[in-house]
This record gives sequence, structure tokens and C-alpha cells, in this order.
Amino acid sequence: MILVDYSQIGMAAYFAAAGKNSDLDLEYFRYIVLNSLRAINVKFRKKYGDIVICCDGTNSWRKDMFQYYKGKRRKDRAKDKILWRTIFEYMGVVKEELKNDFHWTVIDIPKIEGDDVIATLAFNNIKDYHMVVSSDKDFIQLQCYSDKIQQYNNKDNKHVIHNNPKEYLFEHIMRGDSADGIPNILSDDDTFMVEGKRQKVISAKKMATWKEMFIIDILDDEDENIKKELIKKYNRNKKLIDLRHIPDEYIEMILSEFSTTHGREYKSLRKYFMDIGLTQLIEKMKDFK
Repeated sequence: MILVDYSQIGMAAYFAAAGKNSDLDLEYFRYIVLNSLRAINVKFRKKYGDIVICCDGTNSWRKDMFQYYKGKRRKDRAKDKILWRTIFEYMGVVKEELKNDFHWTVIDIPKIEGDDVIATLAFNNIKDYHMVVSSDKDFIQLQCYSDKIQQYNNKDNKHVIHNNPKEYLFEHIMRGDSADGIPNILSDDDTFMVEGKRQKVISAKKMATWKEMFIIDILDDEDENIKKELIKKYNRNKKLIDLRHIPDEYIEMILSEFSTTHGREYKSLRKYFMDIGLTQLIEKMKDFK
């Protein structure tokens, strides 16, 4: 399967269509999204098969587990000049058109992120070849489990390959993910939400030691209360970051939605392209099969 991170495609389309300070035009935004998907399909369909468009559902389950998850993004967007509301509106419009007018599978489920969809479908079909199309480094961890799961950064037009994905995942868990508001295991939960607050530094020496030993062993010299708190934060980060820890109920929802929507028959896009004024794509309709 070609597992496409729809949020990444949408954001790339925004910056290509408008940049930070210009008006955003739906028609051009739509064209860039569709043309990007067309190019991805042509590039990878022979080896990897059908496209699956993996969307971020509303109100991620991770927010239920950790109240500050992606909280800083909301704060930053309030001060940002980027037209976030318009971007999400346009992404929603194009997403519905992809559901209604294309034969590709679109997975869009409340509380489930695109990362969850991509990981679940890859893990559930581990013997097949999968191409994850995203610039998000979170997907490096999937390389731990099969060399048939590969990643392509459509932003920089290059494959993403890591020599030691297991080590990368371990360090990611220990250091957290500032983009998602997840602190490292030494820092307070609200580190990224409180103005002026900073993470406690994890030195390269300490990280090198941690990589060689299991976390419970490396904390043996700590005060018992400190040790319990660090293990608690480690386990929290693992559940938030490690894609093997998606709750079973959401895995079942993803697989059910996939089985219901996958394999739809291809239909001509001529009328659709005519109706929305993208006649330049009519001659390239075969690229969408």
C-alpha cells in the first residue's frame, strides 16, 4: 500500500499555494493536493499498490491520556499569521471530494490520527510492501519491524532511511517530542505550556548510558520517589510515541473502516474535473488509477 499522510500533503499544498502572507485560493490548493497525489500514485503504484489517504481525526485519543498533548500548537496558532482555519477548511473540502469522487481509500475517524492509521495498516499487513509518504520523522520507528516498510519524504523528494531505527525510537521516547508537547522524562508535564519554562537537559553522556541499559536498571541509584516518577514519565512517553501502543479499540476501528472502504471500483474523473474547473488534469486521468 501507499500510505499517505494527508496532513503533510495539505500543509505542503498551503505553503506552495500561498506562503505565510498571501490569500489562500481553494482552486489552486485543490490542484496542488490532487496533483501531488497523482505524482505519488505514478511513482509508487507499480510496486506498492493502491493509495490509502490517512487523515487526522478530531480530538486525538492521546489528549485523553495526556492533557498537554499538542497544546502548545494551539497556543502558537493563536499568535501565528498562517491562515489555519482556512487551511483546515480547504483540507476538509478536498478530503470529502476524495471520499466521494475517487476510488482511493480515505480513512478519517474521530480520535484517531493519521499516524495511527499508517502504523496499523502497515503492522496488519507486515508481509506486504508499504510506502509511507510523509516528511514526519515519527515514522522512522516503523523501520524496526520490516524492511518492506519504507518512507518517502515528499517535501524534500527523498527516501527516509535510518541506520538504527530501534535506537532512534528509544531516544525519541526518552527525549519526548516538543512539536507534540511531550516533554523528556526529566521534565514537568506542563513544560511547553508555561511561558519561560524549559526542559531539563539530558546530556549526551546520560543518553549514551541509557541506550546500553534498561530504564529500571539505570535508575537504581535514584531516590525511590524520583525513580517512580521517571518510570511513570517514560511509560507515558512510550504510549504516546511508540506506535505499537495504539489502543486495541482504535486498531479495530481502523481495520473495520479499511475493510469497508478499500477496493472501490475506479470511476472516470472527467465530470469531476470539469465541474471544479481542473480541465488540465483530464488528460492525466490515467495517472489517478
